[in-house]
Amino acid sequence: MWELAKDRRFMHLIPQFVWTGISLAYYSGLLVLMMQQAIGGDDKQYQFKMSMLAMVMLGVGEVTGCFFIGLIVDRFGSKTAILCNIVLITLMMSSTIAFIIIFEFNWIVWLMCFLWGFTDSAVNTNTQEMIGFEFDNNCEPFSVANIFQNIGNFSFQIIISFLKTPTHYLYFSIFVFVFAVVSCGITYFFPFRELKSSKLGNPHSFYSIVVEEPSLA
Repeated sequence: MWELAKDRRFMHLIPQFVWTGISLAYYSGLLVLMMQQAIGGDDKQYQFKMSMLAMVMLGVGEVTGCFFIGLIVDRFGSKTAILCNIVLITLMMSSTIAFIIIFEFNWIVWLMCFLWGFTDSAVNTNTQEMIGFEFDNNCEPFSVANIFQNIGNFSFQIIISFLKTPTHYLYFSIFVFVFAVVSCGITYFFPFRELKSSKLGNPHSFYSIVVEEPSLA
């Protein structure tokens, strides 16, 4: 696995593996905390209830995001899907930063939670698609991907535990935004097999199954 992690082709994907872990740490460890603080008051039960209700939209986004990015990959290819991921990350973090600046529990909260789920699902699906189709052996790539994802999740859960004020949330979110765009942008330069296949004159997509008629001879 260490040899695979040092492979030039595989190294294009490592920052995105880390980002998927950071995304998990952010929405599981920080979103609910921020929403509870934005609601304010002394009723902790009400804060928790409304925050969990808003997180339902994250689940809706998780379900729909994978279908969206799968359609993009099938029709337009992986490079277009990567650009879509960057646009989704921009929309997601813009809504998050807007919420932190306003810091009120309003309609932006529902949009923010949906975009977090939608984007997280899209990026993870696109990442797993690249791991599954672009390497001959699936076991090692998925293993290394999980290692880097867990490193990102573990490290940023620790960082999140030290964040206390909206100012901290804002600076942290800006850093996460920049890291996410850069890590997903690097995968745009990944040498996809589907592109090599098209350059060789193969009319079939790398992901399609070619069924030939049996010869009568």
